Amino acid sequence: MYATYSLGDMAFKDHGWVYSADASTLGIDQRTKVWFVKSDGSRATGPYTFARNLGGGGFVGKQAFDGQGDRFNQMDVCKLYSPELPLKFWNGLKSTNKNLLDPHHRHNGAFRHKIYTPGDFLLAEELLKPKSCKPPKAWSGLKSDRNYIVFEGKDLDGDKIKDFAWCTADPARRNRCCLKLADDPKSQTRCKNAKLGTVMSTQGCDEEVNSPWIVLNAPNVFAPNNCVCTCDIPRCYGGSFNAKLQAVRASSNLWTKQQSCLRSESGRKQLERCCEAKIERFKRAVASCKGMAADVREWCKGVPDGNEVQVGGRPRGTSGKYYAHTPTDACASSKWKEIDVPTVLASGNSVHRGIVDQELAGQVSGKDDKEPDLAALLQEKAESTMQGWCAR
Repeated sequence: MYATYSLGDMAFKDHGWVYSADASTLGIDQRTKVWFVKSDGSRATGPYTFARNLGGGGFVGKQAFDGQGDRFNQMDVCKLYSPELPLKFWNGLKSTNKNLLDPHHRHNGAFRHKIYTPGDFLLAEELLKPKSCKPPKAWSGLKSDRNYIVFEGKDLDGDKIKDFAWCTADPARRNRCCLKLADDPKSQTRCKNAKLGTVMSTQGCDEEVNSPWIVLNAPNVFAPNNCVCTCDIPRCYGGSFNAKLQAVRASSNLWTKQQSCLRSESGRKQLERCCEAKIERFKRAVASCKGMAADVREWCKGVPDGNEVQVGGRPRGTSGKYYAHTPTDACASSKWKEIDVPTVLASGNSVHRGIVDQELAGQVSGKDDKEPDLAALLQEKAESTMQGWCAR
């Protein structure tokens, strides 16, 4: 699928474009059942039909100079301009599965979850998926070793394909994985050499062991009762950062929404403080980059809500409407990924009192009249991001 904003990361909502040649070859029209598939295979939904016939008259880059392309590198925008690549425009979605459609967008059917972006696939036939990844080579040995916990043939990432995961059992509690908890010094020693491994369909069924992000491959089995802190890249809201919104990521999956720490005020405070700490580390890391005299007060100056911080300023000669979506300095650009590795914390449930909970007990007095609604926070962040993209 193509979009004028292919240089960015905006997701399709209720309309988009496909190449005319593809639409003709596949015979796609208003009555054709279609399926949308992420390019990495992590999500496939359907069937859908279009609310209207596909429109013609467009081509790649036709609208690149109507203001939509102002926020991108102008040389890249020029490269998009290709009248020889005609497009078909689709508008509005229908589906026999109402769960796939946004219930609040009835005037013109839209995706319930805006996850598809330019470069993902539109199919005229349902995608046939394998039923299971193959187990790792040493699987029989892992199953027979009492020092490991294994998770065999379960769908661990929500795509209905069986995956495999294993972990070193915690000597303190052998029915759980041994994790180095940020707020449990003893676990740092006890689990120093612990192993976490996965073979996941969303990771191409490749075997992965002890990578920095391994906990996020299967957090529902590795850390089902823990808070796992991983934050969105610093974004601007009201001219500054908002650690609460960085902690509640717009891309949160079902597991993240069900984290026990997100169900309590103390748990949400844990994640918020974790993200605040990571943002402070990011500031110091950027300042260490050669030639980067970063003034953080300038990072959100004039930046629409939901856009990434403008580290390094805007490239010379670009429009005042231009907003870079990665730091313009290469050193600064690499720092956030280095800093935002998953941090496993004690559970946010009141029945679990870790060091962070004890600290919070002296800072959070009383209870709110009403617990913040997680779905509302996610929606608020998603809408802010969309508004930031649409700002002129």
